Amino acid sequence: MNQFKTLYLFEIKKIMLHKSMWISLGVCILLIIVTIMSVILIGTDTDNGMTISAYESFQKDKAYQMQLHGRSINQDLLEEMQTAYAKIPKDIQKYSTTEEYQIYARPYSAVFLFVRDAIAISALEVSEWKVNEQVFYESYHKRLEARLEDETYCLTENEKTYWKEQIEKLSFPIIFHYKEAYQALVNAMYTIALFISITIALTLCSCFSEEYLQKTDQLILCSKHGKHIIYWAKVTAGISVAFVVCFMITFVTFGTAFLVYGTEGFDAVFQLIWADYPYSFSVGEATLIAYGIVIISGIMIGTIVLFLSQICKNSTYAVGIFMAFTIVTMLFTIPQKYGIIADLWSFTPMQFLSVTGMFGIEPISLFGQVAPTWKIVPVGYLLISIIIVVLGKICWCYKKK
Repeated sequence: MNQFKTLYLFEIKKIMLHKSMWISLGVCILLIIVTIMSVILIGTDTDNGMTISAYESFQKDKAYQMQLHGRSINQDLLEEMQTAYAKIPKDIQKYSTTEEYQIYARPYSAVFLFVRDAIAISALEVSEWKVNEQVFYESYHKRLEARLEDETYCLTENEKTYWKEQIEKLSFPIIFHYKEAYQALVNAMYTIALFISITIALTLCSCFSEEYLQKTDQLILCSKHGKHIIYWAKVTAGISVAFVVCFMITFVTFGTAFLVYGTEGFDAVFQLIWADYPYSFSVGEATLIAYGIVIISGIMIGTIVLFLSQICKNSTYAVGIFMAFTIVTMLFTIPQKYGIIADLWSFTPMQFLSVTGMFGIEPISLFGQVAPTWKIVPVGYLLISIIIVVLGKICWCYKKK
């Protein structure tokens, strides 16, 4: 045990001494901060004919949303929103620049965005809309069920039944919450996952390959502990570093979001962010689940990079192969009609780690049971990690012979 601990700490030290780790991690953290803060850094807005900064615009919208925070999206609030939007001139295409929008409609813009996504209605249609709370939520309910019949998703009858049961669990009327921090975190998830993948790849790509580069591989393999303990020390150290990198990046991401946007809104229903998803949980719960899966995917990516480093015997080749596969999965999708091939492709990190990927309505059916993908895919990631580690061990022992 002491021998493993010594070798483990030595491998950790070797990884941390590489400048590529700190450079990539530093650049990654900087880009993440900019990504999270982009809403208040980039662009301008208008207010009563005057140009204001993105930060001033955000503060204005936050104040409006905080006034509505905790109110039910019921008949009264829907009528207030409809009355405000009815004041916008009908003949102006870019209505957000009008004085009427800025004075009357903008305070209710966050409510309108939910209504728009819930029943697919435009600002012009809202202005002429006959408000009826019961009809609104019935229409929203029917629209969620209608999505299940879309042939694009190729849902089975059992899967449709599962989602209809979930739709029935949704609670109406929905309570409005200010939840911009969680909105920013969910929206940035795909970008954060990509940054994590690149950082881990650059950090771990030389864990095994440097032994071949320095011609010490045979010396290590012929040593007393070369066949078993050194392998497990290297792999455990690599996975540990991958976890720490994921945790650090996630911590910075959450810290930046909460510092900039505030912590309000954990209990807001997820439908305020993604109206098309018929599952009952809060935005806070969904965000924690999402980033938990991002961390698990980071561990799997770590094992993949370690394996490539061992097989390719060259850090450049290892990073190149990994990044090539990552780019391909980012650029191409496989239609759902191709069945299990399309499913497996959609579970790759750069396909899955997004709002539409993780919180899509294509569930996983196993042994007659149906579950949303975010409950099953992370288990698959862990199993793949174990398989890759075992396969790497077999290859390592084969080199010994």
